[in-house]
Amino acid sequence: STWGHSSHMEVDLQTIEGPPIFDEVPAVVHDRVPDGLEIRKNAYGHGVFATKAFKAREPIYTARWLNIPDRKGKISLRLHTGQQFELDTDTHAVLFDETAGRLSLYAFDSFFNHSCAPNVFSPDVPEDWAQQRYTLYAARDIAPGEELVCDYLLFEWDSKETPIEQCLCGAPRCVGRMAGFKFASTEAQIARAPFVANNVLECFTAELGPRAVVLGDLAPAPQTVRVEVDMDPSSGVVRRRVFAARDFGPGDEVTRSVALRVPENGVVILRAAGEQRIMVPEPGTSTVQLCDWTQGMDDCDAAANCARVALDGLGASAIIATAAIARGDRIVVGARPADA
Repeated sequence: STWGHSSHMEVDLQTIEGPPIFDEVPAVVHDRVPDGLEIRKNAYGHGVFATKAFKAREPIYTARWLNIPDRKGKISLRLHTGQQFELDTDTHAVLFDETAGRLSLYAFDSFFNHSCAPNVFSPDVPEDWAQQRYTLYAARDIAPGEELVCDYLLFEWDSKETPIEQCLCGAPRCVGRMAGFKFASTEAQIARAPFVANNVLECFTAELGPRAVVLGDLAPAPQTVRVEVDMDPSSGVVRRRVFAARDFGPGDEVTRSVALRVPENGVVILRAAGEQRIMVPEPGTSTVQLCDWTQGMDDCDAAANCARVALDGLGASAIIATAAIARGDRIVVGARPADA
């Protein structure tokens, strides 16, 4: 098909009610750049830059995206700053639902550039997802004048004809070619699972077919611990940390895990207690740790205050305090003492 404005429809993302779902590609989209941000030129064309400082984990803005048909088209983006840009569906939209032929079109936020060590992230919140809305947070402290960069793998399943053949972000864990979550390594997929977009996770599940073991909200996190999922401010890598929700004495059981056997080459997709994970069996086994709130406790760089004790031959374990732990302390597992 040929390029061009396929309709005369104008959309204002600041005033529209309900989820922005359209049966045609709009000709004009009006949007507002959030306070503290600006769009300006960079080495790759344009980028989104901070005009003020943001602290790690601070919310930066809440915005919405448009759900449009998968058609070639150009869109005139008009911002409240007076800036105008021409967007196109190949460059500024990502695949939302391949089966239904739908795209996600972003407005001012379509100018975010990629980094494998992003300084922003957006948790996947079901209530927000239903309204095609997301909130962006700072993954680390961001200084005025710094460009905000995100991880494209978190919201793009398949780049189709527009992959990044060689990522130039320079991050220590750069994935190299960026063609979408579909083509990322298993290691990269597992690491990004807590923040990957809902539609991307659904595409991942469909791609796995019978290999997928999908589990819903099986159990809440135990009242004894509190789980935090964010991004490591030094690397941009998703991390999971566990904190005590009450005081413990030496010898107290803090929490425990339950193991699950899965089919050969099975992949568990777990969505429980407000978080989501992709889990695969350890090499040479068919077992994964189901509802394992202990993930995020093993940290060789921190002093251990707990030990892991096997409960059965499947891999289930209990986490036992080896020292006094106060409410709010991070739970860190080390080797069980010989005299314990």
